[in-house]
Order: sequence, then structure tokens, then C-alpha cells
Amino acid sequence: SITFLSSVSNIILFFSNLAVSASIALTILTLGGAASLSIALIISTVAEGSKAKTGFTFGIGAETARLEKKRIILETEERKVI
Repeated sequence: SITFLSSVSNIILFFSNLAVSASIALTILTLGGAASLSIALIISTVAEGSKAKTGFTFGIGAETARLEKKRIILETEERKVI
């Protein structure tokens, strides 16, 4: 399962022309199995190109990535303090 997730994220990073796409790939790896819906949405977004990067599909991914990125930054800062 982890192998599948990492290969999907590599595909997304390869196609990404947005910083958000990289964040979404990171989110998929950190969320694990719960992200299978996101994976499907992101793949369709990448496949359809820039026209699909609006509305429902892109909104879900971007929001998830934003929250997850914030969580990772907080964790890193906590480690630095220790």
C-alpha cells in the first residue's frame, strides 16, 4: 500500500506545475489509506489539465494540503525547540 502511495505521489510531483501539487503529494504520504479519495481526485485533475484545476476537485486537495503543511511545519518547529 505504501509503495502504491509513493508511486502515485511521484507521478503527481512529475506532472505538477503548482507548489500545491507537491503539498498534496506530501499529504497523501502522511495521511495514508484515508487519502484514497484524494488520490483519485488529484489524478483526474492532473489528467484533465488546467481546466480541471478549479472548483470541487481542486478545492478539496488544496485545503487538505494547506492544513497538512501547517501541521508538518508546527511539528518541525516543536522538534527544533527540543
